[in-house]
Parts: sequence; structure tokens; C-alpha cells
Amino acid sequence: EDQQLCGSGHKVPLRLWSLRGKKAGDEVLLSLPDGQSIKVSVPEGKVQGDVIKVSAPVLMVQVPAGAISGELVSFATPLGEIQTARIPAEKEAGEYFEVPL
Repeated sequence: EDQQLCGSGHKVPLRLWSLRGKKAGDEVLLSLPDGQSIKVSVPEGKVQGDVIKVSAPVLMVQVPAGAISGELVSFATPLGEIQTARIPAEKEAGEYFEVPL
């Protein structure tokens, strides 16, 4: 299989993809662990058989004033969609945390 699941220090999933049959500038449609798909362009200098790392898209969400860890907060995505996420235990008002998109 061309894919291998690994992890980053930020707990954002990473996948490695083979570039078989692709060249720099070609678009590749990738399936993320949550079932969504994203398009990425093959970087310059990469050739058939090379592997690239792609991180899943995340949004940095700021903990609102007065909010505490464990609470749900609502936020707008770059596309204007309203989503919610639970504030991680170690985060306080004014700090940021990552939310996978």
C-alpha cells in the first residue's frame, strides 16, 4: 500500500503518499483519516517513486475569555461554517489549540 499513517508532535495526523505516475505540478487527490479529501500539488524536485509528507489541515482556535477546559466552543471555519470543539484540559483563556478541519 502507498500510505503509511504516522503522527506529529502536535497530534496532527500525517500520511505519506507515493508519487507513482505523478510529476511536479500534478494535482493529487488525497483521502484524510476522517474521510475528507484534499487536493495537493506535487512539489518541485519530486519524481515518480518519491514520497511526500502532507499534514491534515487544522485551524488554530483561541480559547475565549471566561471559557474553561472541557467546555465546547463554537468557531467559524475559513469557509464560514460554524463548528464546535472541546477546549483541551491544558488550555486557558487566550491560548490557542488545533482543531482538525
